[in-house]
Amino acid sequence: MNKRELIARVQRYMGVGSTRETATAAVNAVLSSIAAASHEEKLQLKNFGSFYLKEKPARKGHHPLTGDPLSIPACRELAFHSALKLEEH
Repeated sequence: MNKRELIARVQRYMGVGSTRETATAAVNAVLSSIAAASHEEKLQLKNFGSFYLKEKPARKGHHPLTGDPLSIPACRELAFHSALKLEEH
């Protein structure tokens, strides 16, 4: 499922009278809120999962086209760990 399909599904759940624009605004608001909150602290949604920042150390890699070695700097990325109830489905 991509974002466009998610917006269409949210619009169906919102019911009669909802527009694509309102569904898009709702999806964007939720995604932005998750991203902002998880940068401050761990965000836990009961029966769904947790969003948190994961530290990735610097590492060696290679250029995919030339094969030349390169170093990849350390970074932080948004990670998700699903709840057990979500994993059972």
